[in-house]
Amino acid sequence: MTEMVYSVNRTMFTGLATGLDTNQIIRDLMRVERLPLDRLNQNRQMLEWQREDYREMNRLFTSFREKVDALRLQSGFSVYNVVSSNEAALTSSVVGRPSQSMYSVEVVQLAQAGKHASATFDFAVAHPGQKFSEAEGWAGDFTFSVNGVEFNVTGEDTVESVVVKLNEKLYESGFRAEIDRNNVNQIVLKSDDVHSQAEISVAVEDNNVLSLAGLHPKNEPPQQAKIVINGVTLTSDTNRFTYDGIQMDVKQMTGGQTVNLSISRDVDAIFEKVKAFVEAYNDLIAKVNEKLGENRYRDYPPLTDEQREQLSETEIEKWEERARSGLIKNDPLLSRALSDLRLDFYSTVEGVGHLSEIGITVGDPVVGLSRYRDGGKLYIDEAKLREAISNDPDFVMNLFTVSGTSQDEAAKYKETGIAKRVYDSVNRVISQLNEKAGYPVSLSEADNSLIGKQLRDLDERISDMERRLQQIEDRYWRQFTALEKAMERLNQQNAWLMSQLGSMQG
Repeated sequence: MTEMVYSVNRTMFTGLATGLDTNQIIRDLMRVERLPLDRLNQNRQMLEWQREDYREMNRLFTSFREKVDALRLQSGFSVYNVVSSNEAALTSSVVGRPSQSMYSVEVVQLAQAGKHASATFDFAVAHPGQKFSEAEGWAGDFTFSVNGVEFNVTGEDTVESVVVKLNEKLYESGFRAEIDRNNVNQIVLKSDDVHSQAEISVAVEDNNVLSLAGLHPKNEPPQQAKIVINGVTLTSDTNRFTYDGIQMDVKQMTGGQTVNLSISRDVDAIFEKVKAFVEAYNDLIAKVNEKLGENRYRDYPPLTDEQREQLSETEIEKWEERARSGLIKNDPLLSRALSDLRLDFYSTVEGVGHLSEIGITVGDPVVGLSRYRDGGKLYIDEAKLREAISNDPDFVMNLFTVSGTSQDEAAKYKETGIAKRVYDSVNRVISQLNEKAGYPVSLSEADNSLIGKQLRDLDERISDMERRLQQIEDRYWRQFTALEKAMERLNQQNAWLMSQLGSMQG
């Protein structure tokens, strides 16, 4: 409300007495006063853009790290094809690192679920609460016993009441009776111990028909599955076995015959992993090199609000494209990261070999491009890579995954596999980018990076300057208002004098 009144007061003295365009004069004066603020806002915008560029680089390295992660551990090369000579009896897959290429398996026995002791009445009730005397086929009272405990059943009983009687007398012995979920005429006797041998026996009185049509007198424990693999006998509670990195699902017994499992490395799958890794690296360095080589147009600073008002959207877009260009040109952090990666790939892994031995080179050997002129790009001789994976997959795996054992860091680096080296280098640059520009998804208020702190410092300076500029503008308005009032009084005095002189002459 104060600002509105003040604004109204300003319009009351806009040159009526002095003939001056007060609004325009103050606007021009403030334009000069705001030049330092414009520079601060431009610096802030450039820092904001620079942070976005660093974070985009961070995202690129983070995405590349996922490709590296697929090859830095031996599990990344544990990709196998398995062929079973009898899929109807046994199927398998590799879940680890098998030590052999051939396994002989005999399926001796399949797993079976245990059976509970149970009894089914030969009369039919409509629901568990119906009296037996009302049931179709009821033939009269009868007696049965469970584990020597006798139970009398009359026409007033129901399936529910019989279950209650059973549970009252059998609870302490560890058994419980239940109504079968699929047949209300059947009572099932269960025990927490699947290997218990609860027995149901039926005693029939003279002149009574057998009133238990279906009888399974004992609990039968579950049967384990059994196989013999390469002479080793294994058992399992289910029809699934895991042995020496192989998971097997047995489906039927083989009757003394054996099923042969042939294990081989999946050359195509490993080849595609290595190829994807190389392509991801080439894509990464191409984008980083492009950013490092961008032209810097210093004559295109960020636009001020006033300048933006004078341009079209297309003009603004073209201007900002140049203003944003080259903000991380030749950045030392990123340049050093690319140099480290080139070294990771180019250096021999001591005790194992060199990347070129499997058909991967830094720089194109065909056209003679050096690794520096070509930005460190990797090239693949696909035939040579496939041959290496097929003939000696462990050599390829060790070239990427072996761990250095030396205490000396320099010696340990030379012994470390390529994917492990690259993974460490990528982690290092990601950490440095986080410190410089914050995490890619960081909120501004939670960004404690170097640029984040610089932006907060600029925000404070901008706020302070905006307050000072408001005070300066207010002072200008007070000064011009005072001038207007003084001129108005002077004009009034002149008018009075002129009127007095006119009356004297008259």
